[in-house]
Amino acid sequence: LAGVHSGDSACIIPSRHLSEKNVETIKEYTKKIAESLKTENWQDIKVLVKSISDIWKENRTWVGITLSAKQIDEIEISLEQSLVYSEIESKDSFMGEYRMFCMLIEHLPKQEGVSLSELV
Repeated sequence: LAGVHSGDSACIIPSRHLSEKNVETIKEYTKKIAESLKTENWQDIKVLVKSISDIWKENRTWVGITLSAKQIDEIEISLEQSLVYSEIESKDSFMGEYRMFCMLIEHLPKQEGVSLSELV
């Protein structure tokens, strides 16, 4: 990564945003999680949450530029708790925690002035 700072602007090359493909994948996985919750197919839920976690981790290196450490921690804790609740098959706890993860992701673009595709 190369960084440029000229007093009133900064940029990083190459861009560290998620591709539209990754964003669409996460949205698709979230829909599949909802479907799997209806039938309590915990194996699929675990795989989907792990895949979302992997996408986040692959793109985590750039988020410190846009988000505070506290915001990053909240997202990662919520995602990890979702994974734990899927492992122990706690439907209510999983739904609450995964909903929190989704809210954190949806809230940040408004707060930070960036698009969801740059964050998810």
